[in-house]
Amino acid sequence: MYIGVPLLLGLNNGELRAVLCHELGHYAGRHTRMGALTYRGAVALELVVDRLRLTAAGSRNGFATLLLLFITGYARLYRRISFAVRRRQEIEADADAAAVVGKQFTIAALRRVHELTVAWNHFLADYLVPVQRKGFVPVDLFLVFDDLLRDPWYRDLLAAVQGPDPTRRAARWDTHPPLAERLRMLDALEDRPVPTAERDLAPAIDLLAGERTLLPSVQETLFRDAGQQPETLPWQEWADLAAAVTATAPALVLLRAAGRIGGTTQPTLNTVLELLEHGSGSLLAKTLAEGAQPGQEAPQLLRTALFALVGQALVADGDARWRLSWTGPGVLVAEESRLLRVHDLVDAAVSTPVQLRPVYLELTLLGVRPDAPVAMPGRPDRASDDTLPTGARRSTTIAPAKRDERQARELKAVLAATLVFYAAIGFVAGVLTPTLNPDPVLAGRLPKVTPGVPLPAVVPSPWGRLPALPLPSFSLHYNPPLSLPSVLGFSTVTVGPGTR
Repeated sequence: MYIGVPLLLGLNNGELRAVLCHELGHYAGRHTRMGALTYRGAVALELVVDRLRLTAAGSRNGFATLLLLFITGYARLYRRISFAVRRRQEIEADADAAAVVGKQFTIAALRRVHELTVAWNHFLADYLVPVQRKGFVPVDLFLVFDDLLRDPWYRDLLAAVQGPDPTRRAARWDTHPPLAERLRMLDALEDRPVPTAERDLAPAIDLLAGERTLLPSVQETLFRDAGQQPETLPWQEWADLAAAVTATAPALVLLRAAGRIGGTTQPTLNTVLELLEHGSGSLLAKTLAEGAQPGQEAPQLLRTALFALVGQALVADGDARWRLSWTGPGVLVAEESRLLRVHDLVDAAVSTPVQLRPVYLELTLLGVRPDAPVAMPGRPDRASDDTLPTGARRSTTIAPAKRDERQARELKAVLAATLVFYAAIGFVAGVLTPTLNPDPVLAGRLPKVTPGVPLPAVVPSPWGRLPALPLPSFSLHYNPPLSLPSVLGFSTVTVGPGTR
């Protein structure tokens, strides 16, 4: 069983006990007896379906399509039943945790794990990975994440936007019930008094002796295992770079859009202003909105990107700097009068683009040359494959030799599935055909079936002697693999007999 570092940073001891009791509740409930086997079965079915889909698409033989329909239907039934059992087992494990540590700690742990999942994914996507693409990571990324969790503005934002949706119901492919449903089930339990000690409210990370030296070692191991050696920066240097990278991201998008529209490979601030002056502002704004989140207005996106571009020009000249913010892009820090002038000239450029002479004059007074290239922070972005491999984001690059080996295994899996299918048909036909159409010769070769006595190792059929295959069966004690937040990904650690 693995507990991710983000959980240790965000939970107190009582909440951590609830998480541990929940996972151990799966063992106590005997949910893990067949977890590894069932998981491998699901993966194998997905693999067979994918290969059959490719085969059916490139074949004129209708048998491949028929086999695809059969296997796809069985895979859907397999997932639907197993996922329903998983959801029920999660409710049972919640009740086991509440019986040991109390439902209040269990409810708090569920809420907190939900928040930490959102916070960690946000930290990776918006801060760590963008700066890593520039070639740098912090010396202690877990210390940086801890700073994010302690930020009061970020805590308020997280609590405001990440409450459970009480109207959401479980979908057929959900492995866990919705958070609101789990909280309702826990709230309905009998409230048993459980003694609470002062140590239950202490941070869980304090349980690790010498964690300040342990966590950087964990980070070093992660990158070493991934075959990466990014350059590390002290906390404050990384924070300054992260602030600049997050702040200038809209400016980079704006320059790329201006280069495409203006037909130049080296767009500058002057390229953007000329497009605005010639009436291409709406096209620029539309281009920016294509990759933006829903609900963001195109004119405001244009203002934000243009402000970031002018601000970076000031930073490159040493007249301003970017400050890290955990609730949004980096904040421009400069003299108040300069900031007001930048806001005014950006509004003027977007609102009245036909009158840009005052804008050029104001830029000159600020010391900004519109025709000069704007120096962006850090190194040029590296390929996405060099980014930090997390549980939810693994590299899919496969060496040629390994690719051939994988394809060979996939082909063997398809052939095995086909043989199993034929064997099942032969088995059913061998048993049912004599009953439907008695044949004295064939009937004389049928094995005698006695209740409680297993069939022989082989059974005769119209196609010869076939191995006796057990029919698929389903047990309500199906055990899925237990998912825990891993060190970097919140759903990548599988716990079960014989698994890691």
